[in-house]
Amino acid sequence: MTGGVVTSIRLTPEDRRLLERCVVESGMTRSCFFRRLLQDRANGMYGNVNHTISAAVLRSEIAGLANLRAPGGSYPAMTIRAYDLALVAARTSMDEILSGTLPMVGDDARTAGWDPYAEGTRWFYMRVLPKFFKTLLRLDRPPTVDVRYEPFEMVDGQHAGAIQGEVTSYRTTHPNGKTRAYTRTELLVGEATMVVMIPDADFSDITVGMSVRVAGTFRMYRRRMVVDARQCRVVR
Repeated sequence: MTGGVVTSIRLTPEDRRLLERCVVESGMTRSCFFRRLLQDRANGMYGNVNHTISAAVLRSEIAGLANLRAPGGSYPAMTIRAYDLALVAARTSMDEILSGTLPMVGDDARTAGWDPYAEGTRWFYMRVLPKFFKTLLRLDRPPTVDVRYEPFEMVDGQHAGAIQGEVTSYRTTHPNGKTRAYTRTELLVGEATMVVMIPDADFSDITVGMSVRVAGTFRMYRRRMVVDARQCRVVR
């Protein structure tokens, strides 16, 4: 061969079986397959890569963790970075995902190179990953996201996360004229009081003095920190 570069990589037997299967399914030679794989990886960090070799390999690997073959289907648009996070989540929590729960874990996001507290990370977990796993694993319904972040004692620039504190007051409200009812709750978190907006349908049995853990999105409203709750649980 003229002008070529020989590269070697170390594969486990499982890696080899996965790649051999993907090469056969692609209809390409090994050399062509690996060139396409590298090109996809370099070019697909920010765009939808669902129809690339890289995505097919990652779907096969994730499905293989559940002893399944990745089916065709309408997958939500995802980047290579998104597939990386899906793979990490599958490796750490496949049994729970198959049973209908998708844990949202900060260490998983960090391992995949994501900021655990970014709004985009929360959005991806809530809106995209459940649809992806439903299609890939042929589930009856999307798995329910379970936020498992350790609570902050104070919020300082994070977009999403969790807090824990004691309920000091609460009342029903319809923010900004919305028809959906919310419970506007004040929590004593350390030495600070934080406002938490909880959809009534999600958690209606709140009382003063109760200790709760809230996961959601943090925002500033009229110079005050407000938490839009995604989950609220009693701390026992």
